[in-house]
Amino acid sequence: MEDGRLSVAVAEERLSRDKHDSSFPEHAIRAVLEDRGLTPADLGAAVFHEKPVRKLDRIATTALTSFPHALHAFAVVVPDWLRKKLWVRFEIEDVIGRETPILMGSHHRSHAAAAFCYSPFDEAAVVTVDGVGEWSTATWGVGRGSSLELMEEQRYPHSLGLLYSAITSHLGYPINDGEGTIMGLAPHGEPAYREVMERIAPLAADGSVRLDPRIFPFARGRTRMFSGRLERLLGPRRPREDELDDRHRDIAASLQVHVEEALLRTARHVHAKTGLSRLCLGGGVALNSVANGRLSRESPFDEVHVAVAPGDDGACAGAAADVLARLHGRRVAPLVCPFLGPEPPAPRYEGTGARTGLSRAEVAAETVRLLARGAVVGLFSGRCEFGPRSLGARSILADPRDPGVKDRVNGKIKFREGFRPFAPAVLAEKAEDHFVDVPRHAGFMSFVCDVQPASRDLLPGITHVDGTARLQTVEREAAPFLHEILTAFDAAEGCPVLLNTSFNRKGEPIVQTYEQAAVILRETGLDALVTEESVWVKEPERFAN
Repeated sequence: MEDGRLSVAVAEERLSRDKHDSSFPEHAIRAVLEDRGLTPADLGAAVFHEKPVRKLDRIATTALTSFPHALHAFAVVVPDWLRKKLWVRFEIEDVIGRETPILMGSHHRSHAAAAFCYSPFDEAAVVTVDGVGEWSTATWGVGRGSSLELMEEQRYPHSLGLLYSAITSHLGYPINDGEGTIMGLAPHGEPAYREVMERIAPLAADGSVRLDPRIFPFARGRTRMFSGRLERLLGPRRPREDELDDRHRDIAASLQVHVEEALLRTARHVHAKTGLSRLCLGGGVALNSVANGRLSRESPFDEVHVAVAPGDDGACAGAAADVLARLHGRRVAPLVCPFLGPEPPAPRYEGTGARTGLSRAEVAAETVRLLARGAVVGLFSGRCEFGPRSLGARSILADPRDPGVKDRVNGKIKFREGFRPFAPAVLAEKAEDHFVDVPRHAGFMSFVCDVQPASRDLLPGITHVDGTARLQTVEREAAPFLHEILTAFDAAEGCPVLLNTSFNRKGEPIVQTYEQAAVILRETGLDALVTEESVWVKEPERFAN
């Protein structure tokens, strides 16, 4: 952060190429310093987003209070913390030296700061919900100017995020990766297990949840996420290789509705306590864009804003903003443009067949021509997005009017489940022509809303089975090149919407370099790759005039 502005930010996974990389972010630290031409001596401070000692306290206390049942988990987890994560201060010193002050933040306070401090609001209620931080699993508070105060918290092991992860695991998907898949699966089912969800995770009027430790052994310090009791209630755990059936779809639907109800109750409680009209959301559960959409439509708040990176990858930015406010009394500048990654190496075009040296307008025109002829196009533009969504710097684009494009992209490019939906990117000024109840702050692809009934047949590529879509409204200031392409597509085709999905294959991080993008072009069904000054069409004869 420089001069009260977030100037560069990147997740370790983009550089290490290990999706959801939870290791110490040495590559990211070195990359952001190099990008800004800084040395460790130039730093006023470095901050870590949580307090490892408090986290160890939670792990050890949970294990010891369940002794001897959690002895195995204690023997596995605690030594790992003693070897690695407890000593993160020294790991930071190994990279930046001992001269720079190193500060320790608080996990949920970092989430709250990421949600509020970068928002356009001067005053707002703030809610954070995730798996678990040190002890907290959810908090709420109030942000005013450079001040942020957390009022209440829910504590481990009672956690909405861990409930979602446990059911994700029961349905055969990996924790910390499969939750989005479950959200996409839910509309294919019916909430037939809602009573079971209320039994195993009852909700209070304020939205807080209580998890039964007999069903969720992690609540007593065990390493398992769920017990045989859960399988007796929901049926056997699905092996990952097994086909999905109606029971799995109904479990996903029931879980999703339960989580939405919890968040709506939380929002009503916080609104009643604060009387404020605006809400900021942070924490990993704020990635649940379906629930966010319901909060935007049904909660008492007039406006809802979600951090560009609400999960742990964005907590670093929140911790930095919190330091700026608490130590210097300054509010960080609102975040409008999400393209904060380090400048990538210049593309190497030798031998690729790319046409180079084009103007941005020429590239936009050629991209529109390709899209209108059925091509699926990879967009590689400058610095990568901060956060988990592709917002126009590392995107795969396609014509949403093509009824077969969803199967093509899922099956031949992304290599993922066919039921997974795709997001629309739409010119902000024309969003209400095709979508219902468009949130005011939908530029970060954080909200699901209904597609206008008249547009559902027109836009089958981005319309989910329940008639909804996870919307990205595109402003020129926030995503100038994507806005230019959308404007040109609208002018040529009368459609201000494009399918926009992340530029990666299943199990891989979003591409960071042009060379990684070129590999996807060569090895998948992607048809073309464009930058702001080049166009590479893999089989140009297929799309000739």
